[in-house]
Amino acid sequence: MEKRDMGFVMVIALVLGVMVTLCKSEYEKCRGAEPLIDQCLSYFESKSKTPPPDSCCVGAEVVLRNANANTQSRRNLCECLKWYSNSFPIDDDKVTHLPQTCNIPSYFPIDPTEDCNSIS
Repeated sequence: MEKRDMGFVMVIALVLGVMVTLCKSEYEKCRGAEPLIDQCLSYFESKSKTPPPDSCCVGAEVVLRNANANTQSRRNLCECLKWYSNSFPIDDDKVTHLPQTCNIPSYFPIDPTEDCNSIS
């Protein structure tokens, strides 16, 4: 293998390593948010005005109840939603209004544009 090819392979390996590290870091923040993400992502990505499926509301209720346990859980959920908002073509308004749409009490903002460090 030529030196140039070997250098290219090394750069690709480095970039992949950085990507895996970033994804793992975001995965840690999203731990516990799976019921909301798994059940609501297609709703968040949809251009349709139809309400979210019941499974989305049930998943959201579980995640919001658990995230309300402490400040770090709320901030992690905020960072997770922010990451999804930046990584997928989701409708931030649907995310923000999900508690009202599903009639779920929420004691902290669910908003991908929120400064997550301001959540207490």
